[in-house]
Amino acid sequence: QTGRAREGYRAAPVKSDALDAFALADLLRRQVATWRPLRRPSAVQAELGALVRDRERFVIEHRRLQHQLRAVLETYYPAATKLFSGLDRAITLAFLRRYPTPAEAERLTMHRLARFLARQGYSGRTTPEVFVERIRADTGTPNAGVDAARARAMVALVDLLEQVGRVLDDYETAIAGVLERHPDAALFASFPGSGLITTATL
Repeated sequence: QTGRAREGYRAAPVKSDALDAFALADLLRRQVATWRPLRRPSAVQAELGALVRDRERFVIEHRRLQHQLRAVLETYYPAATKLFSGLDRAITLAFLRRYPTPAEAERLTMHRLARFLARQGYSGRTTPEVFVERIRADTGTPNAGVDAARARAMVALVDLLEQVGRVLDDYETAIAGVLERHPDAALFASFPGSGLITTATL
């Protein structure tokens, strides 16, 4: 409305903050009786909106850390990026902690790897034999010193990823609790494909 009203104050298509402010103030002065004030959201609605927005910031940080971890691994340990479905998976992070360098991973036997997968509750279809082949097919850098330095950076990024992951879990718990108190939660949760975060965002 203000954009259209601006045309009545100046013929030339020139935009300025001063003109916009004047047009808005004059429009409000003349039409105040027909405008409705914005409604202040309820405490539950305001809390839910803030939680969803703040969680998104940590999602972005989590994604950024994954990119950094992948970049470090590609420099010395590329095989580790191709083992499991994602770098943020708990089994991937556990593997990187247990076998932080290519040299340590190359000493893995199928029996030891099978035990590791069992401890992590791995339920994928890839066999230990295939994992061992993937590890040995891409040995990384030939310099143990570089590997040791890169491994330190890698473990630091794993620490940060796990910490942000815990923060995201806490946010989801908090969002679920607020949704239970929101009067419209059941309506939005009934939409096909609406999970917790989509329901809260809607």
